[in-house]
This record gives sequence, C-alpha cells and structure tokens, in this order.
Amino acid sequence: MTIADILKKYRIPEDAKGTTGVHNLSEKHVTYLAHSQYLKFIVPNKGAYILVDSKFYDKVSKIEGNTYIETENAIVAFLEIHNSFHKNVQSFTPDESKPKTGKACNIDPTARFGKNVVLGDRVTIHPHVVIGSDVTIGDDSKIFASSTIYDRVRIGKRNIIDSNVSIGGDGYRIMRDGENKIHRLIHIGGVMFGDDVEFGNSSCVDRGTFGDTILEDRVLVDNMVHIGHNVHIKTNSQLAASSCIGGSTVIGRNCWIGIGATISNKLVIGDNASVLINAVVVRDVPENESVSGFYAMPNMAWRLVVKDQARRFGTKAAKAMKKPE
Repeated sequence: MTIADILKKYRIPEDAKGTTGVHNLSEKHVTYLAHSQYLKFIVPNKGAYILVDSKFYDKVSKIEGNTYIETENAIVAFLEIHNSFHKNVQSFTPDESKPKTGKACNIDPTARFGKNVVLGDRVTIHPHVVIGSDVTIGDDSKIFASSTIYDRVRIGKRNIIDSNVSIGGDGYRIMRDGENKIHRLIHIGGVMFGDDVEFGNSSCVDRGTFGDTILEDRVLVDNMVHIGHNVHIKTNSQLAASSCIGGSTVIGRNCWIGIGATISNKLVIGDNASVLINAVVVRDVPENESVSGFYAMPNMAWRLVVKDQARRFGTKAAKAMKKPE
C-alpha cells in the first residue's frame, strides 16, 4: 500500500506531512494518544492530526484546534503510518566519500565515511573508524579505533570518543501490530554531543525517535555505558562504568550516576543528584538528592534499612553459619 492508501485507511487527511511525538505536536503531522498519562501533551490550536483510542476520544476531542481521529487501537494505526512515511530513512548510509575537512586533520587511511561528513580543524580519526552520512565533528575532537558513528550525528569541539563506541544506532522502541507481532518503530532523529564530551570505550548511545538524543557540554561517560533513545543529559554530569539509562530520561546538571546503576525510562533526575553504585531507579529523583538501593530511595533511608536488617538478622545469620552440618 502507498502512504496515500494508508492515510485513507485511517481517515487521515491526505495533506499529512509526516509524524511526530505527542509531546511535540506539529501542524499536519500525525501522532497518537493511547495512554492517559499523555493527555497533558494535547494542547489546542496546533493543527495536528491525532489518532485517539476510543476510550479517550470524548475527552480529548473537546480540545480545539487539532483534528482527532477515533480508532480502536491508536498504536497499531500510528505504527503503520509512521513506518510507511519513513520507510526509506536509514540509520546508517555507507559510502566511500571523502569528508570535508578543516585545517591539520589527521585521518587514518582505513577510516570510511558516508556522504556530507564535515570535520573541523585538527580532528583526529584513528584506524577502522566508520562514519555514516550527514555527520559533523567539531574542532580538536578525537575518534579512536573501531568506533562507529551513524547518520545524523553532530559532535561538538574537543570531544574524546574512545574505541569500539557506537553513536546513533536505532533505539529499542518496539510496538505490536494488530496480530500482536512486534515491529521496531523507525527512528528518524539523531544524536547531538556538546563541547568537551568524553565517551568511554565500548559505550553506546541511541538516536532519537523523532528528535535528538542529547549530551550537553562536559558530559563524561565511562566505559560500557548504555544511553537509550531520546535521553537528555545536561552539562557537567558523569556516568560511571556499566550504567544503563532508559529511553526518554532527563538527567540534570552536575549529576553523578554510579557504577552499574540502572535508571528506568521516562524519568527525571534533578540537578546535582547522585545515583549511587548499582542503584535501580524507577521514579524521579529530586534535585540535590542521593539515592541508592533496589529500588533506589534516599541514601540515608537506604543506610537505615541496611542497618536495621543487620541488627535484626545479622546475629542469627552469623550463628547459623557456625552450626555444624
């Protein structure tokens, strides 16, 4: 089916220009509403085309200035429309092009580049680096051996990208069709690094679903860190080794994410917060708070829990261990 056929199938006006997320309504762009938590993003007079599950239709249709299309399964409809609109979008476009380079660049002959790659002054590209299309890398940045940079990535000045890094691969945004088969939603966004970012060995960051995944200035990422799609990490924050950041999470300024910490998706970590070693975070963390534990809680509360457990069970456990078999 053509995109025109699919739009007609779901009663979307034929002048639809594309798709967008519900948090960023755009004129003549299709989005969807399938969960009550996203009702707050439906604002008036955006001219958006919004697929709406039947159970929300009466409520949301009263908001003027958008076109609402009632459907039994808005997710299924949006999946088909979005992937049809963007079926030709590539996350990585290989080529044998030469980049546009600034002054005094040092490029290993084994490096490979897609189309429309722009390197600033004094950029160093080490052996076996592979870079896709529509990529910019700022002055004095270094890309170390065997790293891969996908399409639509922007890297600022003085970045250090260590070995075996992946920047801009597709995120794990999985949706089910009407037959309960799983499909990956095509990601049309990119990745943006600010200035003075360090990105450690074997770490990866996923491209955004619609917009960019963003690491602001002076973000430091240790080895073997995973950063999901649509994540936004603000200035001066640090992520220690093996931490995992779920999609669409926002990490504030001057934050510390400890070794092995796991942060669920769609959370907000406030400015100056600390997520300590191996913490599992499933709710927002306020500014200036330190959290730890499984599931993470304020650090002082976690220490009291551990102390209480040791007091209640420590003596019995120690005696049990001394008993003969």
